Amino acid sequence: SCISHVTELPKELPSLSEGLARTLGYVTLKTVSTIATLPILSAVLLDTVQSESARADSATPMSCLKDAIYRFTGSGSSYQYRLLLPVHQLIIPTVVYTLSWDLVGHIVHSTVLKLCKMRQSTKQSDKDNRRQAKDP
Repeated sequence: SCISHVTELPKELPSLSEGLARTLGYVTLKTVSTIATLPILSAVLLDTVQSESARADSATPMSCLKDAIYRFTGSGSSYQYRLLLPVHQLIIPTVVYTLSWDLVGHIVHSTVLKLCKMRQSTKQSDKDNRRQAKDP
């Protein structure tokens, strides 16, 4: 959201009629925002998955931020950080997942809207046909 306010990239997936440049702008915005939030999301996920005893000392927001920095830089002296994948190895799969999720959601949404419009127009034409059949 912050990135979209700074840039003029579209927040919503544009229709195909709006052009390839706007679609690429949307993909760029989605990619940049995914990369920017990945370290924090992975640190929060790690903190959530760990058992209560293992995370008793790391339950603060600052520790999540510290974990995100360790994940992003690939450093950390703790044993738990050496077992984790560095963020740069997670970027490509996460971006592909995010973009494919958006694409599938957009396709499903468009399909449902078209089906609803077709059903509504069919009902309207049936009503019109009945009216014409009643009128001599």
